[in-house]
Amino acid sequence: MSATPRDHFVYRAWDEFGLLLYVGCTKQPTVRWKQHKTSEQALWTQYAQRFLLSGPYERKTALRLEGEAIDGESPYFNCTSEQRRNDLDRRKMSRRLMKALRQRRPELFPCEVGSTEWDEYAHQHEQIEKQVDSAYPAITNQWRQATYLNDVRRLSRLADTA
Repeated sequence: MSATPRDHFVYRAWDEFGLLLYVGCTKQPTVRWKQHKTSEQALWTQYAQRFLLSGPYERKTALRLEGEAIDGESPYFNCTSEQRRNDLDRRKMSRRLMKALRQRRPELFPCEVGSTEWDEYAHQHEQIEKQVDSAYPAITNQWRQATYLNDVRRLSRLADTA
């Protein structure tokens, strides 16, 4: 029986104030960092100043530790398991409402852009998105960045008054 490889790492990134920005899990830390740096979604990389790499762990253990760290330490730029469930529920609700619209108004599927049907489809779709947003508010990377920057401003003001 072969042993499960211990080749995964859990990493954390902090900013200059010691605020936890991100927690991740990877088999190749250097490659993963380069991916983060070139991703438009990884807004946190521009603020990262300090890193901690722990491991190596078995993959299953590393994923569990990553999830526990995200849920327990609340890094600014990660989704908690609750937020991931919220995103899934958003998508399910949106699909369910679009399916109901298709059954109620089949003439809107498909339709030509610019047609009367298109205008009605766009209006109906906008109403569905409002319903979904009301039930499950989206937490975007831009929202996460704004929250982080707001907290950094507060810390800077506190440091200036100290």
